[in-house]
Amino acid sequence: MKRFRYSIKYLNRLNPNIMVFIIYGLLYDMMLNVYRPFAVKFLERVGGTEFHISMFYALPGLVAAAAALPGSILIARKTRKKNITTVFFLVSRAFILTLVLVPALPMPARPIVFLAIIGLMNLPEILAQISLQGFLGMVFDGQVRARAIALRNKFGNVIVLIVTLSTGLIISYFPRTEAERLICYQVFFVIAFLTGLAEVAVFRRFNETAPAVDGQNKIDMSFYKRVLRDKKFLRFLVAALIFQFFWQSGWPISAVYQVSYLKANEIWLAIFAVTSGVGSFATASSIARLIGKRGNAWTLALSATAIAVSFSLTALAGTLPVMAVFNILAGIATLGVNTTLLNGLIESSPDEGRIVYLAVYNMAVNFSAFLSPFVSSILMANFHIKTAILIVALMRVFSASILWHEFLCGKKAS
Repeated sequence: MKRFRYSIKYLNRLNPNIMVFIIYGLLYDMMLNVYRPFAVKFLERVGGTEFHISMFYALPGLVAAAAALPGSILIARKTRKKNITTVFFLVSRAFILTLVLVPALPMPARPIVFLAIIGLMNLPEILAQISLQGFLGMVFDGQVRARAIALRNKFGNVIVLIVTLSTGLIISYFPRTEAERLICYQVFFVIAFLTGLAEVAVFRRFNETAPAVDGQNKIDMSFYKRVLRDKKFLRFLVAALIFQFFWQSGWPISAVYQVSYLKANEIWLAIFAVTSGVGSFATASSIARLIGKRGNAWTLALSATAIAVSFSLTALAGTLPVMAVFNILAGIATLGVNTTLLNGLIESSPDEGRIVYLAVYNMAVNFSAFLSPFVSSILMANFHIKTAILIVALMRVFSASILWHEFLCGKKAS
């Protein structure tokens, strides 16, 4: 704890937004994990099938991909990003509140309306994330940004553990009937919405002192041609996109395996999140030091390899407790990927027109997120689910090898 206080004081001397960023991140994680880890189980409880679960992962990506480019032009024309980011966040959090209405609908309409809300919610959310990524590139730089992201993720994982486990326990053991269980979900949707309002209030406390880049507000569609000629950015985009596609392809398969095959209820979903969070929390500082010592590209390639290994272990998990143990490695790998992808994205995009670079990246990744669940559905329809897991694991090994290749090429170029 003493070392943590020293680190915060040191980073605050470098940039006073550090503590705001960490507190904002904690509230964001709390808002998200009150309901998101249990969303697939809720979808199943309101009549969702394996097809609906695949669409749960696909539809938000389609909406986000369609909105990213035109939305980025609107964002880029704003010389100050904090106000417009706030508006997007508020609209996104309002969608969470509408999920309360789903259990009141007729049974055939419930899964469809739930998916529609989740999909539409990603419209303001992706614009908020693009604006936020550009905003972070303005208020943080270099090693300060990498350490700030790592600290935010580390202590966010503590919140994830507490919130997810508490929510899972309550939903699993307090309701006596299925109707009461759905009421619990409604209560947590409201809590997520209120926490989201607190999250936005803290975000408003960021000190937006960095000046806008000259000409940034004049960006239009022609600027995208310049982005597509930027070889450094394109190399990062292609390597990251291949990895993201195969990473995303495993999400529906993993969800179906846990919920439909291993019969995980809310408490087990919470335990999976907790064990994953333990791995992330225990290694967050080490990942930050690894980035500082070996570089962002090397750490990303290593984390991607760990993602592939952890997913292949899923096929060996014949019981829920074994699955929980394997999730520790998944948590370590996911933290490494999330930290290095964001840092690598900001590093590979220049200050001028960064919002457009971020939009191109997010459009590509979210279009990938739309397509990848269909790959999952095809695999689950034609192979035993454990075979499908192993196929995706091999795909992830392939994508990790591409990231290693990019790291070696970058090393030779430097």
